[in-house]
Amino acid sequence: MSKKIRIVLIILSVLLVGGIVYWQLVKKNIIKFAINFAVSKATDDEYYVKYDSSYVDEAGGNAGFYNIVLQNDSARIKMLKDDTTVDRTIVDIKVKALEITGLDVPGFRSNNTLTATTLRIVEPVVKIISTGKTEKNLTKDDSLALYKRITGKFKSIKAAKIEIINARILFANRLQEPHTRLEGVHIGLQNLRIDKNHDYNNIVSYLVKDVEVDVSSFIQKDDKKNVDFTARNLKYSAKGRFISIEKVTQEDRTGAVPTMIFSAIKIAGINTQNFIHAQKIQADSFLSAGGSISMQRIKRGKDANGQLDIENDFFTRAQIKNIVLGSTDVTVVNKTNGKTVIKGVKFTASNLGTVTSGTNLQRLLAGSNFMLSAEGTSLQTNDGLYDIIFSPFTLTGDAKILSIKSIKLKPRKTWQQFVGSLRAQTDLYDVSFSNVVLSGFDINAVLLNNNIVAKKLSMTPNLKIYNDLTVPFDNSSKIGKYPHQQLVSLGMPIFIEKVVLKNGDFLYRERGGVSKQTGDVHFSAINATIENVTNMKERIARNGTMTVRANARFLNKTYLQTTWQLPLTTGNATFTAQGNMGSMDATALNPISKPLGMAAINSGHINGLTFYITGNDLHSRGTVTLKYEGLSVHMLKSDRDSTTSLQKKGLLSTLANRLLKTSNPSKGKLRTGEIDYERDVTKSFFNLLWKSVLQAVQKIVKGKEDS
Repeated sequence: MSKKIRIVLIILSVLLVGGIVYWQLVKKNIIKFAINFAVSKATDDEYYVKYDSSYVDEAGGNAGFYNIVLQNDSARIKMLKDDTTVDRTIVDIKVKALEITGLDVPGFRSNNTLTATTLRIVEPVVKIISTGKTEKNLTKDDSLALYKRITGKFKSIKAAKIEIINARILFANRLQEPHTRLEGVHIGLQNLRIDKNHDYNNIVSYLVKDVEVDVSSFIQKDDKKNVDFTARNLKYSAKGRFISIEKVTQEDRTGAVPTMIFSAIKIAGINTQNFIHAQKIQADSFLSAGGSISMQRIKRGKDANGQLDIENDFFTRAQIKNIVLGSTDVTVVNKTNGKTVIKGVKFTASNLGTVTSGTNLQRLLAGSNFMLSAEGTSLQTNDGLYDIIFSPFTLTGDAKILSIKSIKLKPRKTWQQFVGSLRAQTDLYDVSFSNVVLSGFDINAVLLNNNIVAKKLSMTPNLKIYNDLTVPFDNSSKIGKYPHQQLVSLGMPIFIEKVVLKNGDFLYRERGGVSKQTGDVHFSAINATIENVTNMKERIARNGTMTVRANARFLNKTYLQTTWQLPLTTGNATFTAQGNMGSMDATALNPISKPLGMAAINSGHINGLTFYITGNDLHSRGTVTLKYEGLSVHMLKSDRDSTTSLQKKGLLSTLANRLLKTSNPSKGKLRTGEIDYERDVTKSFFNLLWKSVLQAVQKIVKGKEDS
């Protein structure tokens, strides 16, 4: 310190003792000098303070300072010159008014103590600038350095009440626009006391215990991800241990679309120590009235289905024990297949894991107790032909149950529109499953590995399949497309111990290629069990067969019982199918035989049918026994004058009835039909079964297989 400055300080000291009148005339300059001296000394001459005006009432202990500026010019100059050697945090502070009551002026002047009853900081603007080559966020070390610069070498700092009114806090990187803004900040702090040992954690502990913060808006812009995050009317209460937010919004700037909106948020039971010291949220509960959120399915490695990632750039870690989320619309975005919107999602969870940046939804929920419900969703298939519609559903984590009111596969075109667009024969499906319940559902298997594992699936199926034989036939090979083969080749691993079908319905409608008329094959009151539904190699190694047992009403006239043994191993494995059908009037088959077989049954009664079939990709063998009596038929042809009626072929009908055996058994002998059928590989699995049985039935009614 120079000799001149020492002389000045001595003179000022003498003047201070000189008398009250002189003090009243020059006290503002003395206070100003004391403030500048204290700040300069505390910050190693980096920062300076200036203000436009002030008042000091030494007797009353009141003071006021207006339009205050705390600034570091040397670091700013280096930054403006693009000097990348400056790698630190610059803090600029502007305050409209600093009002102090109960101030110990002598103690403040002597630079030993700062004591006041009330400290009001009005409309401060704090700008925190990160400098250097790389962008960085404000760290604890930066906060510690700032704290030391402000507190300096005071032996003690005491304030009964501190109020910060309508503050703005800005964070920026070098000369760029602020990336984070806090607007309308109001802070209240009680009984602040810092002793001579200057402990950073000591002052932070007051934020943990007593601080009350209100923020009208918190805005964070991420230029790298083109995302803006906004929180409105945020309140933090250290004493109440909660954060409440009126509304949170995250927007994707590239599409100007909100990716997240939540309202009426409250995080309760916060561990304020972790929140203040480590920027970690650890709390008892998260509550929200709901809103909307978009999640992106991210493919990683060989995971074809992808994982649902949660963006979390605001806290390094978050752990919340319980979550209650009100009605929320969830959009799942897949760059390949577009997006799916799930309406009215409601969610409760307990024992959740820890959220870190990049945490995926699957791992967060795995192992927790949760309940997820939704109004439903719909999505379009990749070919654009169908809508898949999920009605209200509930997933209960601890009970391991998924309940869905209905799942529908609905065609987007009418049958006529669909057929008109075809170049080759293709089935049109109209499918629904109601009262779907998946029990013993391994939630962790689907969340962590995208595997469907469950003990039981029960539902009521309603299937309608339409085909039009007037359209040119599709000659592509159907090898490898049996139902059990398609299960094995399914992309998602699956294992369900038992599937139970209750009171189902199946309608197959076909338009005849010759008659141009439709015939319906109808099975109702379908009840079935399917065991060992799987495509997992380890499960197939234990049991390589899927077993189906089913019974139904055929044409609402008689019963049908079947048992199927379907191989789950790859390759040309053998399947078996066997069954029996009860008695019925043979004329009940006319709605099928006329349009599709060009034959009408005049009379006859079926007393029963049994069949046993073994087959593979290329061939089937087996036996059929058909018992009937009084059978007579006539053959049909198209009516030239009408597209809705058929005519009898007189001569051909006479010949047919002479060739047919009218009954079985006949003359005490029961005929059986042997199956030896070579598959048409362009046809389906059910075509193979139908043709196999038909081959044997034709042999029986023609009397070519007497035994």
